[in-house]
Amino acid sequence: MVRHLARDVRLVETMKRRGLRAIAWHVLGPEPADLDYLKLSMEGELFAPPATLVVVNTGVLVSGRSAELAFAEVCSHRVVVDALDRGAKLVRFPSLECMSAIIDQGLTFAEAMRGATKPGSQPMTFLDQTRVEIFWKDHIPAFFAEIPSEWLPAMSGHNVGIHEGGLQ
Repeated sequence: MVRHLARDVRLVETMKRRGLRAIAWHVLGPEPADLDYLKLSMEGELFAPPATLVVVNTGVLVSGRSAELAFAEVCSHRVVVDALDRGAKLVRFPSLECMSAIIDQGLTFAEAMRGATKPGSQPMTFLDQTRVEIFWKDHIPAFFAEIPSEWLPAMSGHNVGIHEGGLQ
C-alpha cells in the first residue's frame, strides 16, 4: 500500500515539501526472502527516503544461533549494500532468550521482571526475570541509541526512559 501511494504521489518529495520527514524502517529476519519489501521499495526509489533504517531482528533467531552467521547472507546482499550506500543505517534489534515464555503467558516486560504469572502458567525463574530486566533496561535503550535521534518520534516534554510500566 505504501509503495502504491509512494508511486502515485511521489510520497518522499511530497512530504518534504510539506515539512515532513519520511522515515522507512525495514525489519529483517535471516531469510533472503525478508529482503523483498526493501528491494521493491528501493527499485525506482518508490519509497527510499534518505532516512532509512535496516533493522536486523536477532529476536527471531533460535537461542544459541550466531547472529553474525545467521544474517551474513542478508547483510551482504546487494539490496542492503545499496541501501547503506544511499545513507541507510543498519542496526541490530536485541534478542531475549526467554521471549517465548513472555509471549506465551501474555506478560508485559514489567510483569515478567516482577515474576508475575498468568493462571495455569509456570512462573519465570529469577534468572529469566533478570534476563528480562537486562534486556529492557540495557539492551532496548542501547538499540534506540544507535538510531539517529531525528529518525525517532519527538518526545517534547518527556524524558525517554524506563518506568514501572515499561519504556516511556
